[in-house]
Amino acid sequence: MPRVIISFQTDITDDEMNKAINDIKANGGTIKDDYRPLMKAVAADIPESYTGRLTDDKLVKNIELDSVVTTQAM
Repeated sequence: MPRVIISFQTDITDDEMNKAINDIKANGGTIKDDYRPLMKAVAADIPESYTGRLTDDKLVKNIELDSVVTTQAM
């Protein structure tokens, strides 16, 4: 299962986001991080077969692969 960051629309309510999180879990996903209240997003491991359904969800703003970010001194 790929780990992704799922960003939700900024006007999503907490109840809607909680329902979306429960739907992810019900479809075989695992929530790894919940970034609220900083941003309306979660990191999750989700089945590839579920990605298309999330893409079509009007409450989902963006889905991207989670990756390690590093910095270098110049």
